[in-house]
Amino acid sequence: MPDGSRRQGISGSGMQNRVARELDMIERRLLDQPQDRSLGVLIACSGARGTILADTAEIQAERASRWSVGSLITLLGRSSRIVGFVYEMQAEGTGTAAGLPPRTHVQIELVGEIQDNAEGRPVFRRGIREYPGLGAKAHVIRQDDLEAIYAVRSGHGAVIGALAQAPDLKAHVDLDAMLRQHFALVGSTGVGKSTSFSILMTEAIATRPNLRALILDPHNEFAAAFGKDAVVLDLRRLSFPYYLFSFEEFTHVLFRGREAPEGEIEFLREAITEAKDAFRAEISTFQSGILKRQLRGESQATSVDAPSPYRLGDIIASIDEHLGRLEPRYKRSDLRSLKTRLDSLKNDPQFEFMFASGESGDVLEDLLRQIFRIADPGRRITILQLAGVPADVVSAIVSVLARFAFETAMHAGAGYEIVLACEEAHRYIPQDERSAFGPVRRAIARIAKEGRKYGCYLGLISQRPSELDPTIFSQCSTIFAMRLANERDQDVIRSAFPDTSAHVLSFLAAIGNREAIAFGEALVMPMRMVFAERAVGTLPASNHAPHADQQGLSIHMLVERLRGRL
Repeated sequence: MPDGSRRQGISGSGMQNRVARELDMIERRLLDQPQDRSLGVLIACSGARGTILADTAEIQAERASRWSVGSLITLLGRSSRIVGFVYEMQAEGTGTAAGLPPRTHVQIELVGEIQDNAEGRPVFRRGIREYPGLGAKAHVIRQDDLEAIYAVRSGHGAVIGALAQAPDLKAHVDLDAMLRQHFALVGSTGVGKSTSFSILMTEAIATRPNLRALILDPHNEFAAAFGKDAVVLDLRRLSFPYYLFSFEEFTHVLFRGREAPEGEIEFLREAITEAKDAFRAEISTFQSGILKRQLRGESQATSVDAPSPYRLGDIIASIDEHLGRLEPRYKRSDLRSLKTRLDSLKNDPQFEFMFASGESGDVLEDLLRQIFRIADPGRRITILQLAGVPADVVSAIVSVLARFAFETAMHAGAGYEIVLACEEAHRYIPQDERSAFGPVRRAIARIAKEGRKYGCYLGLISQRPSELDPTIFSQCSTIFAMRLANERDQDVIRSAFPDTSAHVLSFLAAIGNREAIAFGEALVMPMRMVFAERAVGTLPASNHAPHADQQGLSIHMLVERLRGRL
């Protein structure tokens, strides 16, 4: 052999040895893992999927317990490890009485690849740049590779539970991305949505000092979930004056959600504007000279929708004045009907929270302090209990709060952020526009579309994602999908899921309590995880008395509650 050829052969042999050493480095395992993780070889591959021919006995072995439907595996490539998601396993041929056939076909989705950086640490990247060749070995995934796949690379990472495939590995989420682009938590009744949500909010508050949270609690179940970090407000005992409502919101309450007569609406619009001007003029007369100058500098035009104080007594006095005229501008029947409605609403004990302080003056500043915790850095979570509030009023109240949440964040600047969390969100933003209250739908949609610019974020919790407004739901860039048995609900989640990992959702109907399939901007790739357990005393609804303790409930107290007085 010529010298040049000999040198070339030696060089080629050295290259082979170097490649072998590199492959050996790629295959280095943690000490607590099996020495042989190879379970099969790749026999078919397409753009997004592959088929592995595996030894059935090896798959059934105890050391391969992590290789099953729903788990991640790796395929050895030339310069990387390709990650695959196992979504189907089928024995070759037909089983016999003696046992299964010796080989199994394993179907996988290719989700990304892992390469070691200069320090030897694995780094995961979505997508496939270099596909594995036929015959590539398939392995149980390495522990450090699994950690690299779900590692949070930027923002504030928080531990919210553990991986379902490896319970000893922590599940992380990027809280900045989760909040900034809104999030949703969906699942059937009883799977642990409220507990899981409390974990997310506890971590969010702990890592973002400027964040405040307003939780709309329709079942009064979150009181014990956040301990000293939260203040609990019962709306029936909170001053929430009627003048904070926009005209459309107020008429929705006044007419109990029914279509209002045109004559009553026209008179009420005019009377409210005049009542606001009268209240404003009265205040300017009795205030100090400094305040007088401030008021003169403001615009004298009062909007019917502005949260400016006025007295309901002035509205009723205006009705009486028009009724006393020989030729009133409005029908007497409309005026009498409107007066009856106002008197009935004002005297109804269920609506006391709207009228108890409405006549006393402007309480907007105190309300903002109470609800949005602007001046209380210690307790930054507000739980607004809505159980017992008339159903036709809740939508109007949520509309007011959503408007104020957005405007408070917008005017407060970068030093203040707020997340509005809507439990039972399908009540406020249903898919069917005809069953929705327009103002609350628009207020929440405004947060979903523009809130991230001003630090106002949205969290949706629902057991029926198929009944949510699809436009608003689509703005939630991070979704935690817990067990969903309804096919329509599953279809909604599938439509939001990345196509390359669609088979992950095949587990939605079968995952256990506290389990979720999380995906979106807050995670590098979809993750099947289990939310952490919470102490019994901090579980949502743990403040509710057990059934045995209710035996001593007096009949008088029950009657008073039914009448809205307790």
